Amino acid sequence: MITRLLLLAMLLPLAGLSQVQAQADGRYIEVTGTSEIEIVPDRIHYIIEIREYFEEEFDGRSKPEEYRTKISLDRIEQGLREVLHDAGISPNAVRTQEIGDYWRKQGQDFLVAKTFDITLLDFKQIDEILKRMDTKGIHTMRIGELENKDMLSYHQKEKSQP
Repeated sequence: MITRLLLLAMLLPLAGLSQVQAQADGRYIEVTGTSEIEIVPDRIHYIIEIREYFEEEFDGRSKPEEYRTKISLDRIEQGLREVLHDAGISPNAVRTQEIGDYWRKQGQDFLVAKTFDITLLDFKQIDEILKRMDTKGIHTMRIGELENKDMLSYHQKEKSQP
């Protein structure tokens, strides 16, 4: 009888310990998810690449080997800057991103290209640029990046909402 009581006295604390462990380890809920919020950008980086071209490319008759009249990069850039000025964009918002050359075909001239990063405040400014733009000499136009100065606060606000 004493051995049974002694055995019961030794097993009783172990049973209580296993119940506490089961409650601490076994019962929990893990939640993961995503959240979306629509943010209007307050800075738009609009990328425009200009490239020299031959006037004969646009006459519809000449073959590439007949191209002679190269339109300089300076002339194309001047036209672009006039368009940007007329669209109400400050010269300080225009930054040269890169400049380089482009090989056409063997035996033909290099064509120099220049890429501009234009910081805009509104999508309407893009519409104004497009209305006024002569596309000769324009190689690409695209939105490079959208920014919002309050992005961090939006991120923290979304993270804290239930």
